[in-house]
Amino acid sequence: MKSLMKYIAYTIGTVSFLYLLVTNLFFGYVNTSARTNWENMQQSTFTCPRGTEVTYRGWSENGRLRYCEPLKTGHWEAWMSGYKWVDGFYKNGKKHGQWTNYNNDGSVYQVTEYNNGIEVNNK
Repeated sequence: MKSLMKYIAYTIGTVSFLYLLVTNLFFGYVNTSARTNWENMQQSTFTCPRGTEVTYRGWSENGRLRYCEPLKTGHWEAWMSGYKWVDGFYKNGKKHGQWTNYNNDGSVYQVTEYNNGIEVNNK
């Protein structure tokens, strides 16, 4: 009985060790591969036409998108957990005018004024 218990403990230990070894090797490969993809993307030539900007998105641990999209212009807002978190305006891709941050109860947390992307007043 004791030898059977030793065999089971040895088997579990060996399997656990192999599992940890394989997962560490796999995730190390994924992280290295993702970093390599990002570095290769950054080094390649990519230009956007006037009036657009480069946008980067990831769709998986090892996948990246890069594309041109129009510069943000006009009203912009972000919602989080069911409440408005921030709203403001963009002009040619830069914050412009009043930007308001809200608490989760809807009260104003902070108001900041921007002029062509430069903060001019923070209330």
